[in-house]
Amino acid sequence: MKKIIFYLSFLAVAIGLISQIEKDKEYPIYPDPELTPGAVMSVSKNEVCVPGYAKLARDVSKKDREAVFERYGIDFNQPRGAYEVDHFIPLALGGSNAVENLWPQPRNPEPGFPDKDKLEFYLWRFVCADGISLDVAQEEIRADWVKAFEKYLGDKLGALDEFVPCEEGCP
Repeated sequence: MKKIIFYLSFLAVAIGLISQIEKDKEYPIYPDPELTPGAVMSVSKNEVCVPGYAKLARDVSKKDREAVFERYGIDFNQPRGAYEVDHFIPLALGGSNAVENLWPQPRNPEPGFPDKDKLEFYLWRFVCADGISLDVAQEEIRADWVKAFEKYLGDKLGALDEFVPCEEGCP
């Protein structure tokens, strides 16, 4: 009887792990490094720190967005707000519009794209205040954006109401 309970317990744990692996594949919090290694434009800190720079630099067509979803094997027709085509290295930090820098980032599970957006904005302000170099900010994102979030924003995961967006001088 003990063997049966042991095997059933083992089976339950194995099924749980497989389910989590499948969920992580379906809703990754990191881009696939083979598909989205990250790419940057040749820009300086002074250029990215001009308010409105990222808005002017953004150039991703619907065709490009569809291609990004296709590369990841995800249907482009998702419920509004479920995903965003994210610049892995953010435009505000000199990231490129190249497909190698784009991925379909889910809102959920947390941390999702709203959390990464908060980190991007924080790092942009930090770079522009000379608190960190542009190269270091880019590498923090590339190396592990979730660890960077924890390092710089700590417990603000998911707390959108507590994170006040800029009123002037947004990236």
